[in-house]
This record gives sequence, C-alpha cells and structure tokens, in this order.
Amino acid sequence: MGVTKKAKITFTCSDELKEELQKWANRENRTLSNLIETMAEKAVTNEKVKSQSHDKDNRG
Repeated sequence: MGVTKKAKITFTCSDELKEELQKWANRENRTLSNLIETMAEKAVTNEKVKSQSHDKDNRG
C-alpha cells in the first residue's frame, strides 16, 4: 500500500461521539479517518449542489 500525501486536520468532539463514529467505522471496515473523510466529501458535494441551486434561483 502506497503512502498518500493528504492534508491533516484535527477536530474535537465528545468522547461519546468519537465512540459512535468508531463503531460506525468498524461496521464498515474503515478507519475512523477514512469514515470522517468520506462524510466530509459528501457534505462538500451536497453544499456545492445546494449553492449552485441557490445561485440559479437568484439569477433568474
């Protein structure tokens, strides 16, 4: 497995949230980091779609 250069970020959350996220990652055979990255990618995609829709509404 090759080394991938990715930006590193840190966020804080409650112990309870971390435990639930870790359980979710385990169920999907993912690392916690990979689960969070996937969630962030989906959120960004959804925001872009929402923003584009909002821009279209304001133009016309």
